[in-house]
Amino acid sequence: MAAEALRAQQAKAEEAARDKEIQASKEKADADRAENERLIREKEKEIATAKDAVAKAPGVIKINTEPEGAEVSVDGATPQVTPATIIDVTPGLRKITVRLPGYDTVEQLAQIKGMQTVDLGTIALQRLYGELMLRSEPADAEFAVFAADQTEGTPLRTGRTPSRVDSLLPGEYVIKFTRVGLLPTTEHATVAGKDIIDVNSTFIVGGVSITSNPVGATVRMNGESLGITPIIRPELLPGRATFEFSLPNHEPLKLSGEITSKETLRLHAEMLHVDRIAKISEVKSPPKVLQKAMPSIPPELGEIKGEVVISLVVSKLGTIRDIRVEKSTNPALTDPCLKAINLWKFGPAVSKAGQPVNMRIMIPIPIDIKPAAPQIDDRPLGFRN
Repeated sequence: MAAEALRAQQAKAEEAARDKEIQASKEKADADRAENERLIREKEKEIATAKDAVAKAPGVIKINTEPEGAEVSVDGATPQVTPATIIDVTPGLRKITVRLPGYDTVEQLAQIKGMQTVDLGTIALQRLYGELMLRSEPADAEFAVFAADQTEGTPLRTGRTPSRVDSLLPGEYVIKFTRVGLLPTTEHATVAGKDIIDVNSTFIVGGVSITSNPVGATVRMNGESLGITPIIRPELLPGRATFEFSLPNHEPLKLSGEITSKETLRLHAEMLHVDRIAKISEVKSPPKVLQKAMPSIPPELGEIKGEVVISLVVSKLGTIRDIRVEKSTNPALTDPCLKAINLWKFGPAVSKAGQPVNMRIMIPIPIDIKPAAPQIDDRPLGFRN
């Protein structure tokens, strides 16, 4: 019995020892596993830290353009000139802007990764053309477009207003406008992009409105033909002007006036017929008496006194016509005065235009005749008749 008890006790002790050994082995395995997991976590952390460092490291952009020489900026930073290698670019989605005068601006996005080079290749830039919209007041003026530094050569474009001038390279331009009879004008324009640039030029102009009585008179302005009345010309160069009127069978006439900007000068010409009876206000000089004849008063009328006023027309040829007795204080004197006046000679009146004209004049003829004193014949009687 004792032996069995001992064996049982030994078996129990052995089992306890095995259990302890198993427990120790298990604990060691757990410790080893925990250590291994710790090492794995540390390694993963190191890898993650390394990856994060790589991700945050600056990247590089390589870019070129056709043509070269364009400015390239990343997110608005200081630009570099193509071909360019841009270093220290912060990783992430970046905005690339390419500019070159005379060409369209290019914008694009690029994904930059740490410690990597992104090659954007060669970007073909598109030529940039602008437009001018040319107008003038008044319209229908000729224009010539020049480069600002070549205004005396052959113009780049010509035409008449209003007109659109397209396909112009960016730059400074000079536009010259001309219109017959007006002072030319010059305007400047800057073409910088695709916008349409409005260029408006206003000529300094005035106008005239000319009438005549009768109508149909030919008018010359400062020696140049202007037209036939009535005339309306709204586009004339401001300044002092002389207008000459002519009409068949009428005296020429000259008028002057000041043409002012944005105003209309109004003139009216009364054309005087060459066969009219001119008024005293229309002549520069009246008829001139070239020869006189005194009335022959019959002796039988004896002592006589009076006045006869005669009017007559001295023609533009110097002849007389349309003789009238306007006043006679003694009828006996009328006929002798009429006979005498027909013997008078005249030079014609001269109009303000320098033309001989018909004109009626008044001629007063005073008469004052006293009887002759008796004459004493002092010859000897033998010698008297």
